[in-house]
Amino acid sequence: MPFIILTAVFVFLSLNVLCTPGLAASISVSPVGGGSYVVMGESMNGVSGMQLTLGYDSPALALPSVTQGSLVSGAALASNTTIPGSIRIAIVKPSPLFGSGRIATLSFATYDGSGGISSFSARLIDTNGANMPVQTAILAGTTATPITPVNPPATTQTTTTPVTQTQTGAATTLLPGTTVLGTVTMPGDTQPKVEPKSTEPPAKQVPPEPEARPEEVAPRQREAAEEKSTPPEKVVEQKQISYASVLERFKKFDGERTPAAMMAMFDKPVAKDVRQEPAIAVSDGIASVTIHATLPKGSSSPTLNLAGVEMVAFERDDETGELILEVIPKKNGIKASVTILTDQVVISFPLTVVPPVADVMTEAVFAAILKDSGTKKPKFDLNGDGVHDYLDDFIYTGNYLVRKVAGGKKEKDKH
Repeated sequence: MPFIILTAVFVFLSLNVLCTPGLAASISVSPVGGGSYVVMGESMNGVSGMQLTLGYDSPALALPSVTQGSLVSGAALASNTTIPGSIRIAIVKPSPLFGSGRIATLSFATYDGSGGISSFSARLIDTNGANMPVQTAILAGTTATPITPVNPPATTQTTTTPVTQTQTGAATTLLPGTTVLGTVTMPGDTQPKVEPKSTEPPAKQVPPEPEARPEEVAPRQREAAEEKSTPPEKVVEQKQISYASVLERFKKFDGERTPAAMMAMFDKPVAKDVRQEPAIAVSDGIASVTIHATLPKGSSSPTLNLAGVEMVAFERDDETGELILEVIPKKNGIKASVTILTDQVVISFPLTVVPPVADVMTEAVFAAILKDSGTKKPKFDLNGDGVHDYLDDFIYTGNYLVRKVAGGKKEKDKH
């Protein structure tokens, strides 16, 4: 099959596994300065999927982003950073991981020099979906180079009371149940050996090379000129694509508010290379939505950032570059988006989502609702914010169209 089907279900379980050091996989998170943190994995042999949940001090840290690490290159990664103080990451790979390395880098756009990662838990599964033992750790200290955790010594224990470690002048509290790794080595940490001064006489100086003869100067100058004229390696520019939502159309609309005008704003597709099925989703917390996105051929494995939705399934066709996501919008949500990041493109796609409405759906009621917009004491406040504005018109119009399409299908089925 040309498709590689990956399923990542966001079921975050609380694990408290005690394992003999050196036998279980271990994952640590450590600051590297400037509001950035690295998540490192060690002995990740046989791991096919992982779910990571990190808590951080907010508002000292804010607006986090997640970048895929080299250890999980080629895997499907989805992150949810929309809840302040929380980061959730799901990673799925058809073939199991092997070895150690960087899983992800966390970067915070807002960082005031205080605070840090306050909690960290992980769940690992193998290719059969069975849980695997794992140790987690929050490491203190700042270094300019990524740290690489090693097997902890035999004296490593799981803490039963909070432990405080110094982190660039602030305190980071390790919560109960978090394993503290004992030894950490970093590339370049080893101090160079100091060699004793030599008592031997200094080496005999080598005379300088003779100057080049005139007939040799011209060829050398030509070679230098050719080296300078060699064009630099072409760098692929990452395109940034952000689409305006149907909800944004309602917000900017300044024409006559009629049922026909409201419905027309749903007609034009939101994006050229990305589409949503169904085109309008009712956020009842149950129904799923499928996103089809065409990515540039040869682009790297995508990283996903989800807002207002939970991912159910992930599928990509390497031959056509099509990406297929199945998500469930948050119950009663009105704003949701999927951001797709590759080495060639960053696509921000807003979903068209409306909360369910139980009102009668007729064109006469539709017209009456639109006339209610902007009144001091609205009769049709569909989102419960105390006013009737473009949001209420968007919600009603979306539900009206959904039921109209459903009614049309029923008529076709009868015939």
